[in-house]
Amino acid sequence: MIPTPPNAWPTERPEPDCWGGDEYLFDRSNYENHCAFTGQAIENLEAYDQLDRRFMKRWFEVVNKGLDRADGALQEMAHLLGLPATPHHDKRPSKIAPIHLEALQVWEMLENGVPDVVMIALDRVLGPYADEVLHRDLHRIAVEAFAFSPTVDIGLPATKRWAQDVLRPSPEIRAAMRAFEHSPAMLWEVTEQGECTPLLPLADAYCPSGSVLGEPQKLPRCKGETLVARIAPIKDGTWQILGGLWVHAPPLAGLLERLELEHLRLSRHERRLTWEDLLRFRAELLYRLCATYSAQVEN
Repeated sequence: MIPTPPNAWPTERPEPDCWGGDEYLFDRSNYENHCAFTGQAIENLEAYDQLDRRFMKRWFEVVNKGLDRADGALQEMAHLLGLPATPHHDKRPSKIAPIHLEALQVWEMLENGVPDVVMIALDRVLGPYADEVLHRDLHRIAVEAFAFSPTVDIGLPATKRWAQDVLRPSPEIRAAMRAFEHSPAMLWEVTEQGECTPLLPLADAYCPSGSVLGEPQKLPRCKGETLVARIAPIKDGTWQILGGLWVHAPPLAGLLERLELEHLRLSRHERRLTWEDLLRFRAELLYRLCATYSAQVEN
């Protein structure tokens, strides 16, 4: 019998979000970052690691049992670890893509580097819909939504290896991919005129101000009219949708609280992590929460 390592994939995950991934594993955080950005740093690595483990044990309890994000024990340990009480916004401007990306370019980029990514992306992005027979277009949307997660390719977004490949694409395509990587995923309210307004906090630089182009896909049986997607500005003055999916919008207060908890967890590695960084690098969590709620509404 093969022994199971102590950090193996969890066999039990919270029932409301059993399609999640590494966010339900303990990952040792960054003591150097703590010392650099915490006013009163913990004096040694051993003490820091002990507190970090206690913090994550409580974090898992809060997430798995639906406890309040303002849990006193969690907040006290977060303060000692130097974690931000609330996320701050990214003040950098949007990156502008020189060209529109074609529908399969992100798919091909990611699948070439991680051949089994489709199966992973379906779970991590579409949640309960992942076990159904889905149209190929939904497979593509799941890959596009998962493409920029640092968990895809040994701690780095797959774009990093792809951009350095010997047969790498043109500078225009690489620049367009970087622009979409920089654009946070967001839940959008879409008007009849096609204008998109963010339903969650978002820095002004990432809010579309021109025509929005793209072909979002629908989940099976889902009649939701709220869009979850990345939207990036293009050099020609338009904005393009990437990974567009029509969903039912979950209750925003609960959605915001779960995303803020994820920001708190990730801030253990980088105290300067912005709200937009969370939505860039862990877009799959936003998608999966929306897909799970949509499945509950339709059932």
